[in-house]
Amino acid sequence: MILYTNLENTQINGETKIAKPVLFLTSSELESDLHSTAEEKEINSFFIQNNLNKKQQNLVLTLFKEANINRFLITLKRG
Repeated sequence: MILYTNLENTQINGETKIAKPVLFLTSSELESDLHSTAEEKEINSFFIQNNLNKKQQNLVLTLFKEANINRFLITLKRG
């Protein structure tokens, strides 16, 4: 999968917009939602609500770090 984060000069009806790619990951196993720009308190609450083990927590944190570095948004959503 490729997310294009290098879009420049994006306009809608002549109005300049800031493009930000979004990746939605859904699971029926989740009890709550979370996005990659969430505060630490929200992230920790998500981990507890969804009973994530350390390996799963590290995966989420790594994904979110990558998203923030590359200027895109990840949303984990109950689906």
